[in-house]
Amino acid sequence: MPSREERAFKMRSNEEQQDRGRQYDRFEDRNVALSPPQHPSRMASCFLILFGAFEAVLTSGVVFGWAALQLMLQNEGIYASECKTTKAPCMEQAVKLEMMYTVATSAFCFCVWPTGLVLDRFGPRVCCMMGATFFGAGCAMFAVSSNTFDLFMPGYCLIAIGGLPVVLSMMHLSNLIPELAGTVITIMNVMIDVSSLDFQVFNVLVSFGFTRQTLFLAYLAVPLLIFITAPFMWPMQKYEPRPTDQENLGSRDLDPFANDHREEEQVRASWLQHAPYSTQLRSPQFLSCVAFTALQLLHVNFYIGTVDDQVEKVAMAQGGISPIEIKGMCAAFAWILPLGGLIMTFPVGQTLDNKPLWFSVMLLSVAGAVHSGLTLVPSANLQYGGFLVFAYFRAALFGTMATTVAFTFGHSNFGKLWGMLYFIAGMLNFCIGPLAYLSNQWMSFDPINYATLGVSVFLLVYPWWLWREEKKAARRELDIFVFQA
Repeated sequence: MPSREERAFKMRSNEEQQDRGRQYDRFEDRNVALSPPQHPSRMASCFLILFGAFEAVLTSGVVFGWAALQLMLQNEGIYASECKTTKAPCMEQAVKLEMMYTVATSAFCFCVWPTGLVLDRFGPRVCCMMGATFFGAGCAMFAVSSNTFDLFMPGYCLIAIGGLPVVLSMMHLSNLIPELAGTVITIMNVMIDVSSLDFQVFNVLVSFGFTRQTLFLAYLAVPLLIFITAPFMWPMQKYEPRPTDQENLGSRDLDPFANDHREEEQVRASWLQHAPYSTQLRSPQFLSCVAFTALQLLHVNFYIGTVDDQVEKVAMAQGGISPIEIKGMCAAFAWILPLGGLIMTFPVGQTLDNKPLWFSVMLLSVAGAVHSGLTLVPSANLQYGGFLVFAYFRAALFGTMATTVAFTFGHSNFGKLWGMLYFIAGMLNFCIGPLAYLSNQWMSFDPINYATLGVSVFLLVYPWWLWREEKKAARRELDIFVFQA
């Protein structure tokens, strides 16, 4: 049966819907009396998307390049004093370093919501400049930190918080090329993975004699460049979908037997796109999306934060693997994650643009379950396969769920909705530290990985629910079509 909100929405006339939308827009933007920016040409749109991706790859997800940074800090002897009974590196040092990663990634998740508020209220230009300021402050703090002057954690948190507004302010660029909206959103999200290579490059440069302090001071040029160019590159308000695309959609009669799934999905999702923010928050579509994304994100961040230890445990279980080979596997993961995610951008984006959302979510869910199963196999060679699956899993997670939120609820409240989703996910991310501690105490990650596998299999219910809801909506649209005929 249709929900009460959906039935009420369908009963309103087009004139009432437009009046309500205008009133809601005036309420939301009463302090920002600016007209929407004009759409640039197709060539200029492509340039803006590429430039936005360039800025995102330099800032957005460097916090997730933790595996390379952890090795660099361990080699430098950071927190080596925590090793009271054994020589560094030790479990106590690893736990303290992993706490830095846990707090920073949680801060990343928590700050998406206030960042979304800034984006929806002040626009992408201000949001991007704010991110550049935080990112620059974090780089400066990390450059001057040492064992005696410990600003590592607040600096790493600011780096995480600063990269977030940069990439979030680029999401609206998908409206410049609506037929490739899923691909553009996936590109911006995959840049989060690719940016984790930044610390891998730092690690290589350190081996050539550069110091951490010098590298982070030099990297201050990146946020400075973003801050200076933002007033010239980014509009004060988000780009809206091109009018021609909306007119083309409105000029076609809805054919319930058509194969164009995007058109049918957009019509069925329109009632939520025009609904107030509070209604969107309470909708089953948003609540189920939050639960699914939060659990999958915990899977992703826990594995990234403990991959070095997990690889070591698998190597010990298999036997016959030297410490040098173990370090080689960890280094391979640091490269496979971003580069594999970059390669997966096109298939993930094309699936989002040409297949129903439930199909993309199903592929994502299956990849998470497969990866969970591979972590339980005591084979070093299979772990490389797990790295590849994980690269797809992470790229698909961010691209698919961001597209789901943008398509289901529209872009007017995208920042606040995506931020609320990440805020809840950030609360769940505080489990990473205790879970890592328990795994080290048990000397095995198998109990946690078995639990992760069980949760991943259970989450296959979500794409099935989306498919079921789509079939229900299709039947309702067919009934309406037949009644009007």
